[in-house]
Amino acid sequence: MVDPERGIMDRMSEGKQKESGLITTEKHDEVTVVAVGADLDAHRSQKAKDLLGEIIKGGTVRLVVDLSSVAFVDSAGLGALVSALKSVRPSGGDVRICGARPEVTTVFELTRMTKIFRIFPDRESALASFRTDR
Repeated sequence: MVDPERGIMDRMSEGKQKESGLITTEKHDEVTVVAVGADLDAHRSQKAKDLLGEIIKGGTVRLVVDLSSVAFVDSAGLGALVSALKSVRPSGGDVRICGARPEVTTVFELTRMTKIFRIFPDRESALASFRTDR
């Protein structure tokens, strides 16, 4: 059970944790993997944006967002991801996407988000991309 009185950054130090059933976070050296567990639509995007913002305020500037459990992303969901990207870039950070299903990848392509996000087939390749950037 997640203690609502503690911030997500406090719980991250304990390893893999869930927040409101929407995201799970895992720390891998200087990179935080954020696995999204539900569709990123108008209903959930503000919560996702807030949670990503909390992670970033905690000092994380290198994020891998795992969308393997996401079947649908709308403009509000893309906005949450873009907001996170805009927050980390001034500090030399990046947000990379992995595991997107074909229907989600199509949304990224149609909106030209593939020009601003690096998209990887799986978590391992996204994490490896940060290691080669050093």
